Amino acid sequence: MRSLIALVFCSVVARGFEEQKVLLDHHGGIKIASEWEVLGPFQSGTREQQWGADPLELYGGFHNITFSHDPFPSTLNGTVYFQHIKASPTETTKNLLHRRIPVTFPNVNWHGLQEVFGWSALQFQSWIRGSINIPLSGRYGLWIGSAVEYYLDGVYYDTGNLYDGDITTYSRGGVFLHLEEGEHLFEIRVVNDIRASGGQVPPKVDVKVALKRVVEELVVADYESFGGWIVPSVVMGTGRSGKEGGCLAGEWGSLAVRNEGSEKILITEIQVNEVLSPLSVLTHFRDRLKLIYQMNRFISSQANNGPSQYISPTSTIPTS
Repeated sequence: MRSLIALVFCSVVARGFEEQKVLLDHHGGIKIASEWEVLGPFQSGTREQQWGADPLELYGGFHNITFSHDPFPSTLNGTVYFQHIKASPTETTKNLLHRRIPVTFPNVNWHGLQEVFGWSALQFQSWIRGSINIPLSGRYGLWIGSAVEYYLDGVYYDTGNLYDGDITTYSRGGVFLHLEEGEHLFEIRVVNDIRASGGQVPPKVDVKVALKRVVEELVVADYESFGGWIVPSVVMGTGRSGKEGGCLAGEWGSLAVRNEGSEKILITEIQVNEVLSPLSVLTHFRDRLKLIYQMNRFISSQANNGPSQYISPTSTIPTS
């Protein structure tokens, strides 16, 4: 364990755009497979999504089954086979390199199943298998959206986000690992829960795989991320002199910080040291990001007088 003095500067807002350019360079050699293997669909009951009711456990689990033309029994279609599916083009959003893998089975008579068994017939589970290629050994963050659990290089993780497919916006969950240079194998259990994906026919699950290379161990969460920035609203007005301006509606604020390193971090102090924009230039809600420096008088005082905070690896905590 190491003790670090965490200096959270408001300049992180402007600096974030510069770091994004650097991260794009780091992403240059990372590859997420464009073609994935899929096996399914198999029946999935309500509340059976997590940790159980996987029919492939009869064969030792999906990670012990190689691609073949052998049939597998399924109550949804009689028999199912391995197939290949194409992933969407690779994209970069908020420092995350990501790809969407659409999992759907149009050859199944979903309309007939729904007429007989109702909406529960649309719930299914399946497994997909693909790879990522890492050009440089180092620490990486991984996020899986619209999935329950997965294996990475044969190691099991239950950190999927079944009810949060938009992982590039909120960056919830995720796992941070040291990955060696070369190819790494993903095997992801996919579940269609109509409470999360809706009752569309044919049912479809868009699994999203996202990753990034860790550049800094302690980072400030994005403004729009889960548990990100909670700041007072800015009240605009015109003074008696006719000059336009504004002020913050409150005296309290909170920033979320995440430990992306491999060791526990101790936050002992927070400092705000830079004015990025005069209040008068505020023209849009998102421009509140440029005004966080206005909170320095209470953020600094609270941090200096409050207790120290520990952040475990992969954890995100609010700091006020």
